Amino acid sequence: MARRKPPHSRLDYSHCWSQEKQAYTFYAGSDRLDAALLLTTRFGFEHDGRLKRTRDAIERELAVGPLVYRYSGVDKEEGAFVACSCWLVEAYAFLGEVDRAEAMLKTLLERLGNNFGILNEMVDPATGAGLGNLPQGLSHLALLHAIYSLQENRS
Repeated sequence: MARRKPPHSRLDYSHCWSQEKQAYTFYAGSDRLDAALLLTTRFGFEHDGRLKRTRDAIERELAVGPLVYRYSGVDKEEGAFVACSCWLVEAYAFLGEVDRAEAMLKTLLERLGNNFGILNEMVDPATGAGLGNLPQGLSHLALLHAIYSLQENRS
């Protein structure tokens, strides 16, 4: 007897894709964006240029300079999330734009700069004030991953 493939054996890339935004979204049926989608570039899930378009949509909608908010609408509640800002750098590196990623990282580090090298969880893009937890381990880990992604993807 032939074995049937389980229903999840094929990836369906139409789920969570917004034609209007030209991006993967926060959840199915939504047009809201989630910066965590930038992490998918690390795992090579590029499909028909959709991750580049998603990255670009996230940068357009969620970024203020090098600082990136976590998801659509959160700018009314909190600051830009440092880890997400690093994930954008990573996404540029993994999608083949290492020079752009390096320039972004330099600009980000200038905005985050302090005399102690300790990173906050969030930053107010308008004032540069640190917000949220200090120190924030995820911010430091994301920064290390961003730096590593530059090294890993440099030709």
